[in-house]
Amino acid sequence: MAEARHIESTHNQKLSKILFGHLEAVPAMAGDKSHCLKILHQLEWVVVHIPPSTANKKPTESGSTLASLRNVFPAGESKFVWAVESTLNEDGALLKAGRSVQREPKVLVSQLEALARAAPAYSNCARPRNPFWSMLEPPPVREAGPDAFRHIRLVLEELAQRHKDSAEQLLQRLSSLAYVPCQGAKAGSGALLFRPKYAAHTSAQGHQKLLPAFGVVHPLVHQFACATGAPNHPDAEALVDAIPCWDSELAVALCSELAEHPGVQAGFPEYLKRLKLPTNSGKFCPLETVYINDAQWKGAGGVQTLDDRISHDHGRKLGCKSVRERLKQECEDGAEDEDAFGQEADLVDQAGFVKAFPLEIHAYAASACSSVSKFGVKVC
Repeated sequence: MAEARHIESTHNQKLSKILFGHLEAVPAMAGDKSHCLKILHQLEWVVVHIPPSTANKKPTESGSTLASLRNVFPAGESKFVWAVESTLNEDGALLKAGRSVQREPKVLVSQLEALARAAPAYSNCARPRNPFWSMLEPPPVREAGPDAFRHIRLVLEELAQRHKDSAEQLLQRLSSLAYVPCQGAKAGSGALLFRPKYAAHTSAQGHQKLLPAFGVVHPLVHQFACATGAPNHPDAEALVDAIPCWDSELAVALCSELAEHPGVQAGFPEYLKRLKLPTNSGKFCPLETVYINDAQWKGAGGVQTLDDRISHDHGRKLGCKSVRERLKQECEDGAEDEDAFGQEADLVDQAGFVKAFPLEIHAYAASACSSVSKFGVKVC
């Protein structure tokens, strides 16, 4: 113990390693062994790896210092905590670390957060329509390279395997952070990190068509996604809110994805009332004002028509009106108006009525109406 106190005061890391190896090789201690171990756990004399200044660095690039055994994690758990906590330089059979991932699962969430925040924003993406979006929210998608993805995957697998029952609750505080690994545009290039709200197991359109608005969970973290309750399909309400935030090409894909969503196909959910759709005019318009252009020979007729890249079937599923139905309704309304207010007399009847007048009046009328009437019948 005297040597340990000396190391604590001099910060001699070389001597620390020698003493650590000696105690492990010759564990016999004079006096009360348990009391000696208790003191050794409290003194700051063992060499430990400290977290790097940023999780962008590799674990091997972290520095070292002296710390007490009770405040560090085992060397064997370094892969789970290296970015946020100190770990022993080496594990011992006698001199054991006082902390563990099994007892402190929250440290896994802290490690995951550090790794995700170190990943850069994904730059190769469609440009949002709203130029201020990136100022109002954190980066919606981050890009984890192969090494970063591997570290993230280790943490997620540990959460799914050893803390399955509490994983979803533990991760709630990261709901606004993009940390869920999803498939990227190219295979083998790491993973794209999405916020939980924008990640799902599958997509009707395929994962590439929805990038970078939504992601499909990477196959290598499928077990984790199941443990945390990731949905099978992209969140329908998130789709509704995202559609007007992206360019028209991506918005079209999102509309098609929304139309195939089980929640939409089961009925007309309330959230569709706030849906804004891309139109052929280039504008995003409220659902109730958008028509399916199923009467192209007629033209738009002063209404907003659904972007032609969205199928009529998908348009109907989303609740769009039909130009044909609108024309039909206009005809029916016109017929009802004529029945209500009386139809104009037939042109033949009008001509006969004129003949019944005296000759002077008839001559005047004939002169005035000598041209062909609007119905193509000449007045005699």
